[in-house]
Formats: sequence, structure tokens, C-alpha cells
Amino acid sequence: MIIGHDWGATIAAHSALLAPEVFRGVGILSVPYAPPGGPRPSEAFAQMGGLEEFYVSYFQEPGRAESEIEPDVRGWLAGFYRALSGDTMAGPDAGFSP
Repeated sequence: MIIGHDWGATIAAHSALLAPEVFRGVGILSVPYAPPGGPRPSEAFAQMGGLEEFYVSYFQEPGRAESEIEPDVRGWLAGFYRALSGDTMAGPDAGFSP
């Protein structure tokens, strides 16, 4: 049995396809199986964000993330964690507005 999560899901799927005599089962988590020959991941990511940039694309341009993060790593991480904390989320009665 082989199980993969995130990018490991792709590795697990291809491992099972390449060596079915080794793996009697395969589990993939968080990334759906995509057969070879489909669109490049960067092309698929570009379409996922719609008008907004998909987060994976942000890290594809060499030096882009580093130039933003490295001047103040501690501050960048603090802002990142603060944005994801429960204190910044709308309450259950806030409703939804697109």
C-alpha cells in the first residue's frame, strides 16, 4: 500500500502505476489523480485563481517571495499567522457577502 498527500499524492499514484506488482493499493489525499499528458500544473494554477492570483503562482517567480519576506521574516510570519487566526474571522452571525 502506498499513500501520498499533497504533492506526494502524485508520487504515490505514479508509483502504483509504474509498479503494480509492488503496490496492492494506493491512497491519494488532497490532490486528485491527473493522468499524464494533461495541462501543466502552472497552467491549471493560473486558471484556479480567476481574477485573483492562485497562491502557488506567487512562489513560482524566482526571488519574488524572498524579496517580500526576507526584509522582515518575523513580521511577515506574524502577519501570516494573524491573518489565519480565529480572531480575524467573522463570527457565525456575520453572514456572507460576495
